[in-house]
Amino acid sequence: VTPVIQDLSFTKGCRAPSVSVHLLPEEDTKEEGEVTLVCLVVSPSLCDVYIMWKVGKGEYQEGVTSRPQKTPEGNDSVTSVFTTTKNEWQRNVHFTCAVKYAGSDNNTAPKERSVSKSMENILLTEPEAGFALSCTDNDEDEFSSLWSTTSSFIILFLLSLTYSTVLSLVKMKQ
Repeated sequence: VTPVIQDLSFTKGCRAPSVSVHLLPEEDTKEEGEVTLVCLVVSPSLCDVYIMWKVGKGEYQEGVTSRPQKTPEGNDSVTSVFTTTKNEWQRNVHFTCAVKYAGSDNNTAPKERSVSKSMENILLTEPEAGFALSCTDNDEDEFSSLWSTTSSFIILFLLSLTYSTVLSLVKMKQ
């Protein structure tokens, strides 16, 4: 039996993470009649976080929480997805994402962010306030960009062909 030696290190304490709640656009959700909310937790240093959801004044419940991932800026991020019915969303119920993190003591209230149907107009005009943008909205722009690139290539090819032909005829005439 060979002894195993391993160094362990840990960071004492943890900075409070930032918490934001986003509503996925209807066209990006798979189920008709459902509303999908995403809670994004970002922290400059990795710490254990526990994400809970509260509907109205009800009890906390869990969503589907991802593993921590590194952002391009070097931060750590964790997401939790919560799905509710469109009827409940339409009733203007507040949906709250609550986050407890390792750096807080047990007596500290969780860090919370809420969203509701009444906030929708504000969030639609200011996406950074909580709504995720749809990636499918730019299909027409991508097509016109592709057509622009293709037509530029064809024009340049025809100009190049014309130039070579004229140059060859001029050389043959001399």
